[in-house]
Amino acid sequence: MSDGYQAIATGGYQAPPLDGIWATAPYFHNGSVPTVYDVLTPATRPKRFTRSYRTGVEDYDPVRLGWKISVVPAKKNEKKPAIESRKTYDTSEPGRGNGGHFFAEHLTDEEKTNIIEFLKTL
Repeated sequence: MSDGYQAIATGGYQAPPLDGIWATAPYFHNGSVPTVYDVLTPATRPKRFTRSYRTGVEDYDPVRLGWKISVVPAKKNEKKPAIESRKTYDTSEPGRGNGGHFFAEHLTDEEKTNIIEFLKTL
C-alpha cells in the first residue's frame, strides 16, 4: 500500500456494519466516545463526561452524530451515590480508555463533515 499502512491478519475482530451508525452512539467497544466526530477527531474526545440518558431529539447531536454530553471536571475524593457515579463516564478508569484509533486525525474538518454527512445516509 502506498499510504504506509499494512493489513495484518488478526483472526479475531469483525467490525460492525456502518448502516444505521447514526443510531448506535456511543462508540468504541466500551462506549467511551459519544459522537462520530469525536471518533474522527481524537483530540476532542472528552475524558470525563455525562449525558441526559434520555433519548429525545433534544438529547441527540445531529451535527456530530451522537449524544450531547456535558464535560465533567475531575474531582479528588469525589463521593457520590453509586447511581450518580454511574452517570459519569471517566476514561481514566481501567477498561474505559478512549485512546488510539488515530486513522482520521489527518483529515480536514471539511473531510470529517463530509464523512459524517455520508454516514447519515446509510
